[in-house]
Amino acid sequence: MEQGKALKALRRLSRNFDVASRVLYPERDSIEDLSQISELHPVRAVVMDEPVKYFPVDYSWESLERLTAQWDERWAPALRAPGLRWIDLSRADQSALDALDRSLDTPEGFGRLYLHGFVQRPGAAWFREKFVSDFVGIEQSRQVDFTHAGPFCSIGLLSLGDVKSVRGLAHLSQQGTIRLLDLTAVKFEDPDEFWNIRAERIALSPRNRKEAAWFYEAWDRRPPDWMDRVRFGEFLAQDLYPDWADLEIKDGFYASFEQEDLVDIGVDDLDDADVEEVAGGGPNRSGDSSPRPRAGSQGRVVGVEAVSVVEFWEVVEGSRRVAGGDVEAQVEALQGALGRFAPERIAGFEQVFVSLHRRLYDWGLWGVAYLLLGGCSDDGFVDVRSWVIGQGRDFYERCLADPRALASGGLEDPEDIGDAELLAYAAGEAYEEVTGRELEEDYPDLGGVFDVDEPTGEPWTDEDDLQARFPDIEPLD
Repeated sequence: MEQGKALKALRRLSRNFDVASRVLYPERDSIEDLSQISELHPVRAVVMDEPVKYFPVDYSWESLERLTAQWDERWAPALRAPGLRWIDLSRADQSALDALDRSLDTPEGFGRLYLHGFVQRPGAAWFREKFVSDFVGIEQSRQVDFTHAGPFCSIGLLSLGDVKSVRGLAHLSQQGTIRLLDLTAVKFEDPDEFWNIRAERIALSPRNRKEAAWFYEAWDRRPPDWMDRVRFGEFLAQDLYPDWADLEIKDGFYASFEQEDLVDIGVDDLDDADVEEVAGGGPNRSGDSSPRPRAGSQGRVVGVEAVSVVEFWEVVEGSRRVAGGDVEAQVEALQGALGRFAPERIAGFEQVFVSLHRRLYDWGLWGVAYLLLGGCSDDGFVDVRSWVIGQGRDFYERCLADPRALASGGLEDPEDIGDAELLAYAAGEAYEEVTGRELEEDYPDLGGVFDVDEPTGEPWTDEDDLQARFPDIEPLD
C-alpha cells in the first residue's frame, strides 16, 4: 500500500517536472506530496501555489535556487540551501525568517525575498543577525510590527506595499543598514515615527488622500533637512505642492545609470555621486538650491526617476483590470495611466518594462510560444514577451520559472499576441503626449525591447527538437 502511494506521488512529480530547466511547477496536477522528490534530477526551482502535506525526509536541497510556496515550517531545510537567492512565500511567519540567518546575495546574483500576507506573531524578531538581501518586499499584510526587531546586516531595497498597519519601522532601521525604503499604500500607527527612520533614502507613494491621511498629521513636524532623504510619489507631491514640477521633491534617487537589469541591480551599486549626477536629488554641489533641468522643461535631461517594481506591477495590473482582459483596451488604459505620470516617471516605467522584457528572452519560453502559435519569429517573440508582462506579476513570474506556464490556458486567441505589440510602445506614446518629444530622444540610454544579445537557456534547433522537449504542448486552435 505504501509503495503504491510512493509510486503515485513520483508519477505526479515527474509529470510536472521539466528536466531541461530542472523546475518543479505543478501545471498538470495538484501536488501535495513531495516525499519522492529525491528520485528526480537535482531540482533548481520549486514554484507551487498549493500547500504541501508530505515533505521528503533528509532531502538535500543543495541545488535549489528559487522557491515559491505557501509557508510551512517543513520548508525550513530548503531555505538553508546555499544557492537559494529567490524566495517568494505566502502566509510566512517568524519561523521562515529564523531559517534565513545568512546572505541571500550570491556570486550568481542578488537576493530576493518576497513575503505576501506575513503572519505577525507577538514579539517577532524579524531578520536575523547575518541576514543580507538586495531586495525584501512585504505586501498585502494586515499588520507589520518591527517593535521587537533584532540586529541584521543589510537590505538594499525594503519595499512595503498594501500594509494596513505599520509599527516600529524606525526601530528596525536602527538595527541594520537599509539603503532605500519604498513605501506604497501603507499606514503608520504613529505618524511622527516616519521622520525617525534611518534608511538612507525613503520613497513614499500613497495613491490617494485616504492612504496619505497619516502622513498629513506628521507633515507640519517635518525636520528642516527632510529633502535630503525623502521623496514623494506623484499624488503626494502634487497634493502638497500644486506647482511641484518646479521643485525637487519628486526627483528619484537612482536613474538612467548603465545597467543590464533594473530588477537585479543592487542599490549598493550607487554611491552618492552617482545619485547626485543622474537623479538631481537635493541641492546642487555648488550650494545653489535651484531646481535642475527636467524632462519637459528646457535644458538637458538629467535622469530617470525610478519606478519601483511593486508600483510597476500595480500600474500594469490596474490597466488589465480596467480593460477586462481585452489587450487593445489594456494598451489604451495603460497609456492613459502613464499620461498622468511626470515625464521622468514615464521613463522610469519604461526602464522597468525593458528590464523585465529582457529577462523573458529565453530559449525555453520561445520554444513553447513556437509550438503554441505554430511558429514564432524574432518579432513575434518580442510581442509574446510583451503579452506575458501585460498579464501581471504572478503570470510573469510563473513563465520566468517554467516556460510551460505560457500554455496554462491564459492565452486563448493568437491575435492577442499581435495586439500586445503596442504594450511595448505605451510608455513612448504617453511620453510624447506629455512632452511633445520622443522618449528615445530624451533618454537614448534606456534601450528597448529589441536590444538583446543571446537568449538564456538551452537552444533548440527545430520543431522536432521542441516537441521532444515539450511533448505536452498543443497548438492553439
